[in-house]
Amino acid sequence: LRLVGVLRAVYSDDVLVETAAVMGRSMARLAAAEVETFWREASQPFAGSAASEIEIGWRLASLADLVLPTTSPMLETAHRWHLEGAMRSESVLRLEERGRGLPGQVELTIAFADLVGFTAASDRLSTLEVGEVAARFLRCAEATLPDRGARIVKGIGDAVMFSAPDPAAGAAAAMALVEAARAEGLPPVRVGMAHGPVLRRHADYFGRTVNVASKLSAVGEAGRVLLLEPSSPLSEPDLAKADLRILRRRRVEVRGLDRRVPALEIGRAQSG
Repeated sequence: LRLVGVLRAVYSDDVLVETAAVMGRSMARLAAAEVETFWREASQPFAGSAASEIEIGWRLASLADLVLPTTSPMLETAHRWHLEGAMRSESVLRLEERGRGLPGQVELTIAFADLVGFTAASDRLSTLEVGEVAARFLRCAEATLPDRGARIVKGIGDAVMFSAPDPAAGAAAAMALVEAARAEGLPPVRVGMAHGPVLRRHADYFGRTVNVASKLSAVGEAGRVLLLEPSSPLSEPDLAKADLRILRRRRVEVRGLDRRVPALEIGRAQSG
């Protein structure tokens, strides 16, 4: 209650309740994953032993006493890293909104590839099974993207963020990932991309270009690449070399932006 009293000096009660709900959902998933991991890795090996139930219980209790104290420092470290990344991203966006160039900015294509329908499918899977699908997707990206000249930046749940030198190269790498995931039996993949100035810090990228690419990945169609229309015309001959073409031009509504943005939908040359 004392902690809540301190927080109420800064935040409204509605915000505190909303934040508590977000934390509760996240902690519930984490707790479920911990229990499932402990059951698979620690409990099951004892199930076929000749030890009595009481002996097994004491052994598992000892293991729990050993493992549980490590959780809090791990959570604090992860939270601080994510908080730092979120604050850095917000700071860069604020500076860009004011029209200020940032030292060290470079022009790159940034892409986010995510699994379509993964959130709904996760309702039928355990927490660890959800993690296993996401890990398979990341391994698929690691085996596919570098050979196409793209660089994996990070995995984010059911999504993979990667960079490429230009939109044509990014689209070719993205379509290769879409097809590789399909061959692996993973859920369908869609990709959102944008080309423009980005700021690189701590092996990550920040700025409006990153923000738009992330949001475009949520509105594209499965098996397609949705690219924010670049200021310079996209090289269609370069797309054709990768057996790709612009399927249609769209104006899409993107959450968080106050206007529709022009986008190109890219797919295989033979697709309809």
